[in-house]
Amino acid sequence: MGFFARAFFVPEEDGTYYIAVGAGSQDPDGTGRYTLSLRVDDYPDDFRANPGPVLLPGESVAGVIDSDVSPDDPGLKQWDWAASDGEGVPVLGVESLDDRDVFIFEISEAGTYEISVSDGPAEVGIWSVLNSHSWVHSDYPRTGPAESVVSEFEPGTYYVEVGTPYLSVGNTGSYTVSLEEVADDVEDAAAA
Repeated sequence: MGFFARAFFVPEEDGTYYIAVGAGSQDPDGTGRYTLSLRVDDYPDDFRANPGPVLLPGESVAGVIDSDVSPDDPGLKQWDWAASDGEGVPVLGVESLDDRDVFIFEISEAGTYEISVSDGPAEVGIWSVLNSHSWVHSDYPRTGPAESVVSEFEPGTYYVEVGTPYLSVGNTGSYTVSLEEVADDVEDAAAA
C-alpha cells in the first residue's frame, strides 16, 4: 500500500481481525518504525469499502460531507485527499479528515451529461470527474469545487469526487448528487 498507507474495511461480524504490516519493495532494507492506528468511521457514506450505489442518468443519490476541520488540526495531512488503489480506480481521499466523497456513475450511451451537487453546505461541490485512466474534469488550478460539470461522455464507468475547499471549516451536512443527460436542443441553443 505504500508509505502513509490506509485501508478501509467493513467487518461482516464481530470478532478478531488481523493486520499484516511489511516493508514490501518500497523499503528493501525492511527496517524502521511506523505507527498503526484504527478508528471507527463516523461517515460511511462514501462506499470505499462497499463501492455502491452506481448512479445512472436520471438518478440522484444523497451523501454526507464531514469537512469541519480546522486548518491547524494536527491530524490533517496533505495526502489525506489524494490516494490511489493501484488498480486504476481513483480513490481520492475518501474519509480523510477533510472529507471528500467519491461516487461511481455509469454512462451507457455517448452524449452530453451534467453531474451536479445541490442541497448541501454552501461550499460543497465537484472537485473532479474521472474515468479509470484520466480526468474528465479537474479543479486544476485549484479554483475550488464546481456546482455542476457538463461534459461529453463515452460509455463507461466514471467517478465523481465531491468535497469542500481544502482546509475548509464549517462545512458538514447532507447534499445530493444528480446525473442528467443534456437534451440535444439545449446543446444546439448553447452552440448558437
